[in-house]
Amino acid sequence: MEPLNIHDVDKYGDVLATCSIPDENEGEDLGTLRISSKALSLASPVLQAMLDPGKGFQESKVDQASGAKKIRLEAETLESVLLAMNIIHHRHSKNPKELDLMQIYQLATFCDKYQLQAGVFLAIEVWSAPLWRIATSSRTYPLENYAYWLWIGKVFRMKEVLEICTPRLIRNIKFKHVLSLGDASLHPGMSTLTHAILNERDRRIEKLVVLLSRIRGEIEAAYLKCQSPAEFKDSRDKFLPLGLVSALLVELGSGQRDMPINHFSILELFSIIQTTFSWSNGLVCNYCRYGREHTPDMGSMTCKITELTHEMIDEEFPESLLSPFLSE
Repeated sequence: MEPLNIHDVDKYGDVLATCSIPDENEGEDLGTLRISSKALSLASPVLQAMLDPGKGFQESKVDQASGAKKIRLEAETLESVLLAMNIIHHRHSKNPKELDLMQIYQLATFCDKYQLQAGVFLAIEVWSAPLWRIATSSRTYPLENYAYWLWIGKVFRMKEVLEICTPRLIRNIKFKHVLSLGDASLHPGMSTLTHAILNERDRRIEKLVVLLSRIRGEIEAAYLKCQSPAEFKDSRDKFLPLGLVSALLVELGSGQRDMPINHFSILELFSIIQTTFSWSNGLVCNYCRYGREHTPDMGSMTCKITELTHEMIDEEFPESLLSPFLSE
């Protein structure tokens, strides 16, 4: 017996597709669509295999009364399935002219599962273009949206999206929350890309550790040159960053999840370092009267740190690491 409420994408279709939310124990049914097996087979190798009785897919059955093939499709929303089915059945007028970012994100997830990218890509380009212009031009664009964009870019192999989103994720992912950005989690379907991003972030952290170690060495060497406690007391402001540098080195190397540093991103950490050295340099200029020949030139050191940290922040994500996700 056919379901009572059927969405006729193709009223002469020979397939009844019941859509449900992904779940190990058959998730909640979202609705049933009447669609064409020919359209499905041309659009998706996965759906073509599901319709082949010889493949033995559990999702595929035959309705004894109508003779229609019955399959189950998994999606977060029925809307995602309808959008994709309207496109591959050439019912473009049935789709809205605009989608929001979450709708595109959910559609990307459905297309990725059933390999519908080729048939849906042109529509995705039209829907995403105005949203992407906002993402790349707004100074107040929510950071978590780049986590959604990264998944969309990966699914549809959008080179510009990947090239812009990956560096922003590297800079802004918190140390503690390695798979999230703000309130958004990185999609579990892109574990390889996520791993590449985290590896690149770790590489930059290692560069930071080298920089901090060198700075600590310079400050400690200057400290040892102070001839007396009084001389150090008068020049101590120049050594104020030493405590911060030492603490950062300890925390960066600890790997413990409860360390304060885990609540910062690389961008925030670099900003703290730059601000601390600039502040200490101001104290030196205003208050220090002795020991200049024994202490490092904090002005030049501050400039060096600012320059090097900006280089690490602005360094582009290596194109060679992105190429597998654009050609696979």
